[in-house]
Amino acid sequence: GVGIRRFVVFDTFAFSLLIAVAMFATRFISTFELPLSERDSLVIAAVALLPVLARAATLAPNQGSRDDPMGRLLGSGRKAMSDVDSAGRVDAEHLYYGAASALAAYAECSIAGLMIREPNGGASLYTIAGEGRQVDRLPPPSDETLVSRLLGIHEARIFGRRDDLGTRGLPDQYPPRLDSLVAAPVPDVSGPGGTLFAVNRKGGFRADDQLMADVIGREVARLRLTAEASTSVAELRSAATEALLAATEARRPGSRGQADECARFAMAIARELEWSDDTIEELRLAALLHDVGELALPDAILYKPEPLTPEEFEAIQVHPRAGAKMIDYFNRSELVLHAVHSHHEHWDGRGYPAGLAGNDIPIAARVLTLADAMETMLHPTPYRPALTARDAIQEIVRLSGTHFDPSLVQVFLAMIGREGESFLGSTEQAAPPPPTARRYRGGR
Repeated sequence: GVGIRRFVVFDTFAFSLLIAVAMFATRFISTFELPLSERDSLVIAAVALLPVLARAATLAPNQGSRDDPMGRLLGSGRKAMSDVDSAGRVDAEHLYYGAASALAAYAECSIAGLMIREPNGGASLYTIAGEGRQVDRLPPPSDETLVSRLLGIHEARIFGRRDDLGTRGLPDQYPPRLDSLVAAPVPDVSGPGGTLFAVNRKGGFRADDQLMADVIGREVARLRLTAEASTSVAELRSAATEALLAATEARRPGSRGQADECARFAMAIARELEWSDDTIEELRLAALLHDVGELALPDAILYKPEPLTPEEFEAIQVHPRAGAKMIDYFNRSELVLHAVHSHHEHWDGRGYPAGLAGNDIPIAARVLTLADAMETMLHPTPYRPALTARDAIQEIVRLSGTHFDPSLVQVFLAMIGREGESFLGSTEQAAPPPPTARRYRGGR
């Protein structure tokens, strides 16, 4: 009823029984009277029960909290899983240490580790010992060692002293022999598997420690799989981006250098706006890809040296939509998609392809419009020489409120004021594009 371990109560009751027998014998020797009076019996019983009551009072406040597995899982368990997820966002090493640390904190023990199998049959052991962290490369273990037994488990389990927990083959921070151990496999769904474990919990490990070790081990496997999938997606996205940029460069030589310059300006504006690194990277990708829609334009229009007819200019206006469709097959960023689609929209609503105006234009597209126009003006065309940095800045100011978002123009000017006009110098001289391509780019 008070949550006391049965064997502790019985041990204490045995001492109480001895006390009662001794008091009974003493009373009998002193009086030689049987049976004892009611008063004497009550005194003996009360004195004999005092150790039991004292033991109950000592254990009851602590034992209830320690034997509440559901409360521990909802409290300490949730924190442990949160710590593992946070560590998994960094890299594999942080994930392994985070998992061991989370299990050690939950199980209230000072040493925990995670072993990952290596291709040579050995293992990498990531150990948490108090505040210290250490990684050790273990050679292929022999069959009788604890390392081999741990790497061979297929389900979470608790080991005790009867399981021969000698630590031969483990690093020096582990004692020569363990009193108790809880271990769980890390499934090999995304590469080499391993084993998560914690050792020497005072009082032994409980069923909820075993459950938590199993949950954390499976979470490690899930986070590794997620990280590898994200890496694969990023690699595929990068390969598709480079393929489109190479195709655009082959169609219009010099376009890659212009895209890099546009990206440099766009990123500088985004940093001035204090965007996050991830968002700036997405904007960089949008700037590189903003003109891939040129691949959909007929040669007769793309390379036409004479002025375009109204019908031909309508065909030119298709390229932002075409570019958005091309990247939609591999892109999963709305920022990139909207920036590519809307980078020719104007603040006054006279741009294309949708005629958006003001704040209806995605802000990434507004940044890209400004960066693209600046890059265009700083390079020569068959119809005009390149503008100086000062003349290009004046043109940006003149078109503030018509072509460009006035607030972004102010941000751009603040950035130039801090960086200096030399920042606008092209890092690489790009080859002049075909007349038509240069004429429509940036709305010029």
